[in-house]
Amino acid sequence: MSLAAAARTPVASMRRHVLVVGLPGIALAGLVGLLLGSPQAALSAAAGAFLVFVVMLAGLLGITSVVQGPVGLSLAGAAIVYIGQLVLVLAAIAVLENAAWLAGTAVALGGVTEGLLVVGAQVLGFVRARHGFDDAVMEAR
Repeated sequence: MSLAAAARTPVASMRRHVLVVGLPGIALAGLVGLLLGSPQAALSAAAGAFLVFVVMLAGLLGITSVVQGPVGLSLAGAAIVYIGQLVLVLAAIAVLENAAWLAGTAVALGGVTEGLLVVGAQVLGFVRARHGFDDAVMEAR
């Protein structure tokens, strides 16, 4: 894939939207945790949101390399990125499972909320990106 074709992928737009929505989402999760619970719940919700944000952003970085590779490997590459994200989340859960300073419910709510925000931002970034599925169509513009 040429540099011009790589520049036409929607990943850059998706990444921008994730940063704009995801970073404030971490702070929002902490604020909601504080309003509904305690400082421990606020820290826990923000930690869950941060974990999901980092994993989703890592997935976007992985997808960047997938879309720049051969088209025939795109689906397999996307599956590897998805499985990698699951492994990262499960590893983090295993490490943090017995952390006394985390409130489990707040971590889960913060993580799920951040996940929904980030996925929504990815979809919005994808839809707003001007991209084509066929290079001939893009070159005709």
